[in-house]
Amino acid sequence: MHNPQGSSLPFGATLAWIIARWGFDFSNRGTVALGDKYVFQDDGNDDLKLVKKHDIGYPKDATGYDWLVCTHHGLHDGLLQIALAPGRENPTITIHKATKVTDTDCNAGEITLGSGETAHFELIVIAVGVGSRLIDVVTESTTPPMIEERTAYRFRVPASAVRSETTLAPILARPSVGMTKFVAPTRRIFLPAVEADTR
Repeated sequence: MHNPQGSSLPFGATLAWIIARWGFDFSNRGTVALGDKYVFQDDGNDDLKLVKKHDIGYPKDATGYDWLVCTHHGLHDGLLQIALAPGRENPTITIHKATKVTDTDCNAGEITLGSGETAHFELIVIAVGVGSRLIDVVTESTTPPMIEERTAYRFRVPASAVRSETTLAPILARPSVGMTKFVAPTRRIFLPAVEADTR
């Protein structure tokens, strides 16, 4: 499904509560409540058949927040704005954008940059892609992630692939944040997000 707001990711109520305490502004970040789940089966002819649909709109728990879907760009910008806000009462945060990390020592809190510079920090947060070789260094594992239900792989599914399914017509008619996940080679899950007052 084409998503004009960019790729997205879901996160639970607890995380929403935590970043809200930091000052995260949900209203300006393309963040909406997670709605229904649709499961499709590939019929072997490049067509998707609706297998089942059920509501996963979790009620607000003790935190007072829904399960949410937010664009990667919106989450990144919101957290970056918090980190760089003047006058924050937190330890100094140094952000190195587009910096190559060639080695890490998690026990020593040390990273080696592409320039050869070595830096020490109390906490190091490295943003990498799912296929990054740096993950092997940090986790000390070269085993590829298993492709099964506990591993989420997001794809941008063309709207034409699901437009023939009348259940999805209202969703495809409006831009929304969504996520798809392959659970098995022939099955995928599409999770659209809806505004809270339309659930």
